Amino acid sequence: MQGQRIHAFVPTKAAAELQHQIIIGRVFSFKNFTVQSYTHSDKFRVLRNESQLVFSKDTVLQELADDGVTIPQDAYDFYDHSQLLELSNQTTYLAGNYIISSPPN
Repeated sequence: MQGQRIHAFVPTKAAAELQHQIIIGRVFSFKNFTVQSYTHSDKFRVLRNESQLVFSKDTVLQELADDGVTIPQDAYDFYDHSQLLELSNQTTYLAGNYIISSPPN
């Protein structure tokens, strides 16, 4: 999925070990995971994808040299104000409001 965002779910039984291995801002390869399709009843999805990665206690991470790789740490989906009411009434996707203002000149 080059150039795409994908959510990775870490179950509780794997979180204790993986939380010390995953470091924000670093690049990793990983193996021994599954790709799980969302069902229509899944709620509060992090991203608007059809699937997510699911790590397990068997998932192995290996840190890689970043070699100038530019992966943004934050990504946002922007919507028009007219869409906010519709977004606030649905439970399929997580949505939040960010207000950006600049100080007066």
